[in-house]
Amino acid sequence: MQGVKPVVKKKQAFDRATVVRELLRDHPEADTRTLARLLHEQYPHEFATIEKARSRIRYQRGASGKKKRNGIKDKEHFVNYL
Repeated sequence: MQGVKPVVKKKQAFDRATVVRELLRDHPEADTRTLARLLHEQYPHEFATIEKARSRIRYQRGASGKKKRNGIKDKEHFVNYL
């Protein structure tokens, strides 16, 4: 069996944005910090700190400033920050 390469399956990419959008869809009225704690507890390798999770949630809600708000195509979870 020499010369046979092991089959390595490509690891499926973890899509943080999709996870955050699903969480916002399930809990639209929840506070950002509460949701950030949930993300950090459920996915500690993807959201290393509560602050990183909070930042992702704020981005999806459009609460990270006008410049970043304009870069988001899916505005479903935007809170009125205008």
